[in-house]
Amino acid sequence: MSHIVSWKLALVLTACAAVPALATDITPTRCPASCPGLVLLSPRALNESPGDQFLASVSGDLVAYVENASQHIHYYSFFNGATGQISKAQFDSDYWPDVFGSKIVFQRWEYAGRFPILVHDTSTGTTTEVDPQPSPRRFNPSIGGQTVAYIDADQGLWGVAVTDYSLGQPVTTVLSNTGLNSHPSVSSNGNDVVWKQCALPSGSPCGLMQATRGALGSWNVSQIVSPVTSIFRSETWPHVDGQWIVYSGDDNTGEQDIYIRSVDGTTQLRLVMPGNQHWPTVSSGVVLFSSVPDGSGANTGNEYDLYLFQISTSRMWRVTDTPWNETINDISVQADGS
Repeated sequence: MSHIVSWKLALVLTACAAVPALATDITPTRCPASCPGLVLLSPRALNESPGDQFLASVSGDLVAYVENASQHIHYYSFFNGATGQISKAQFDSDYWPDVFGSKIVFQRWEYAGRFPILVHDTSTGTTTEVDPQPSPRRFNPSIGGQTVAYIDADQGLWGVAVTDYSLGQPVTTVLSNTGLNSHPSVSSNGNDVVWKQCALPSGSPCGLMQATRGALGSWNVSQIVSPVTSIFRSETWPHVDGQWIVYSGDDNTGEQDIYIRSVDGTTQLRLVMPGNQHWPTVSSGVVLFSSVPDGSGANTGNEYDLYLFQISTSRMWRVTDTPWNETINDISVQADGS
């Protein structure tokens, strides 16, 4: 059974010299919970009702997640404890929420056969469809700034598109309509989008793509990690915060590691850890990811626990130590370091 649990932490974002551009492997400095610069407070269960709650996303003080029993999207404010639920028709299903500021973007599976992307503004209670079409087939949305990215199954075979609201009126641009695309992520400033792109046929190696906002609503698209013709190389779960791109990739031995790349491509790092690491997210240079434990702590089985890695200091904290899996995570670092 899956539930939504949050941790509040205070993190000192130390200003350090930039990591050398040629650096590749980084062995994290493991810190206990009392390590200077971090205060990890007690976890808070946001929803322990019967059934599963999953696919959580957080931005600032707002978190959204899916309540599987009703297939509604719920949200919670850390600021005042307020809760809410996005309304929908009885037989519709809402999934894949992503949060920026007061807005929640999500995909809806309508009983009538449409698959639109919608944005709900928690400050006004309004829900608006992104780039309305008669019969959309859109999935996996992400939001940052005034940019919404998503998979559009009507653009090639699972293409990637963005709708840009920064130009006074919504402008939709197809970033890629080749290959099998998935898991787009938009930076908090809305200027960068990264996603996974797999070659055809299905089962071929996968690489990573990046689109950077140009002048007058244009987008510059490039491949930042090319597919390698090896069964061990398949990059996945990219995430971007405006400065850093993080993703999980095989290390040529069959294990999954966390890779960190600066948006401009000048720095590329790999976290050297035993076992498998998955589902990284990044905010203000702090990376949250899941890892099978290495024998330390109470959890010595195969369940995934959560870890924090601070890029500027190479320090790492273990956030959870439980007999359950903590996966598909999200992190939001605020201006005060919390």
